[in-house]
Amino acid sequence: MTEQYDEIHGLSSPGEFSSFQEWLNSMISNGGLREVPVQSRYGDMENFEERWFLDSLGVVWRLVSPQPPFMGVFLPVPLPQHKMGWWAKPAPEGGPQFHP
Repeated sequence: MTEQYDEIHGLSSPGEFSSFQEWLNSMISNGGLREVPVQSRYGDMENFEERWFLDSLGVVWRLVSPQPPFMGVFLPVPLPQHKMGWWAKPAPEGGPQFHP
């Protein structure tokens, strides 16, 4: 299963953020995403909750929680902020492969 996700530049309410987190958790449960360790924070937001996710195409996404006036984001993590290989090992075809 391959998914393509859209960037989110601001969630309109705490309820929308909560619903989005529930959706992400369901994607983890069905294998569409895998949560991976955060390697570097979004900007200088050390006190903001942040989670990273690896999708089935090998793209790492970050979710940063909203704390007004900042409305939160869901964005791909640009290279070299993450290092290929710390969460995936190459599949025989050369693509990413999930492992426990």
